Amino acid sequence: TYAAFSQGDIPVLQTMAEQIAVAIDNAHLYAEAQASLQEVEEIQRRYVRQQWAKFLTSSTVPFYEQTQPDTPPLDEEQLTELEQALQQQEVIISAADPAHDGQRPSTLVIPIRLRGEPIGAVGLQETAPRRQWTDAEIALIETIADQMALAIENARLLEETQRRAERERLTAEIVARVRASAHVDTILRTAVREMGRALRASEGIIHVAIGEDVETSAASPPHTDETDGNNRHKGEELPPDPAGVDENDHPDA
Repeated sequence: TYAAFSQGDIPVLQTMAEQIAVAIDNAHLYAEAQASLQEVEEIQRRYVRQQWAKFLTSSTVPFYEQTQPDTPPLDEEQLTELEQALQQQEVIISAADPAHDGQRPSTLVIPIRLRGEPIGAVGLQETAPRRQWTDAEIALIETIADQMALAIENARLLEETQRRAERERLTAEIVARVRASAHVDTILRTAVREMGRALRASEGIIHVAIGEDVETSAASPPHTDETDGNNRHKGEELPPDPAGVDENDHPDA
């Protein structure tokens, strides 16, 4: 019979097979890495959406505008272009319309992206006739928008860190006052009073219940009611703290 391959061809074919196996394995690893990267990016975008939605909900001024003295404020058409840039996540260019005697300005709107997620848009307009936005101008505004996104994200994170630090400080103070007593009723009264004071609530109440046995402690924060010199509500008698009672006060003990 005729042999298609000689003994000398076998090592060459084995080497080629090994190289093909390595290439296939590398392709699989690359695909897995790309899938993991896309998953991480999606998680980051989801985080950005959630955090900025929360931030904008609490923000009192989500819209800023700067115009020349003789320029009218943005109308609904420009606001629509801002929304369009956010939804489509792309640059929106609207040329001036000479048929309207310059009443329709040339508009450039660029989305502000943070980790690929749009969090706002910056828009420019020019009423001069035949105004055309150049590629260099568009690239400049895009660069500024990218840097703006990083700057406002850093500012948001700083505000969030400060709020968290203040919340933790307040929590530590309340917990320290609550733990200062070993008497149940004193703990309940202190807790409801301190929480009411921290949240500026007009009234506070705590129910402790097991089955049919119910014990209730209620108090109002000191900023709404009159208090004595010890920050205790007038007419409110707190029971003595067993930790501060001397054994000599109990002759029968």
